[in-house]
Amino acid sequence: MSESDLVEIAFVGDEPQALMIQALLEEHEIPSLRQQVTPSGPLLGYGLLNPSAGAQRVMVHAHRAEEARALLEEAEGTT
Repeated sequence: MSESDLVEIAFVGDEPQALMIQALLEEHEIPSLRQQVTPSGPLLGYGLLNPSAGAQRVMVHAHRAEEARALLEEAEGTT
């Protein structure tokens, strides 16, 4: 994936949330990429400071963004 054609479809507080979104997208054959936005505790040398890897962006190809956002909205509506 080239960064130039990627768009953010979700911004979440931790890695587990980002991984759940990626799993949903993968189920529907939409490739995605996670990007860590804030440093995590282990990256700073503090193992207990935010061990879940900090805030993350989930991005997809621009031409799949609308479909991906619709899936997320549908999933949020069923919880």
